[in-house]
Amino acid sequence: MYCLNGMNDFSVYSIENPFYYNDKEQSNSITYAKSNREKNVFFVNNNGLLTNEAQALGADLDSNARSASYLDYDNDGDLDIIINNYHDQATLLENETSKSNRWIKIKLVGNPRR
Repeated sequence: MYCLNGMNDFSVYSIENPFYYNDKEQSNSITYAKSNREKNVFFVNNNGLLTNEAQALGADLDSNARSASYLDYDNDGDLDIIINNYHDQATLLENETSKSNRWIKIKLVGNPRR
């Protein structure tokens, strides 16, 4: 298991080091990925005190997770999480919090060979 707690401290091991920046360009605390079919955890950094919010968020799934990635899967401006499981399907945790309406979509046009 590992977690990034916003203070660049890690526990045990990690294949990756996922993080994101909020609207104020501050690094935020997120994440997890455990193995051996244990419940996943989701730590939130509350001024240096880590709290596991996985159960409240519906993220405490029994899985053989190996990594997690963050993306705006549904193009609504907030981050969703995809959990990559060993010998199993990936799990998508869709962020359904209120909309921030702070996103941009870019379509590139032109000849890439020029």
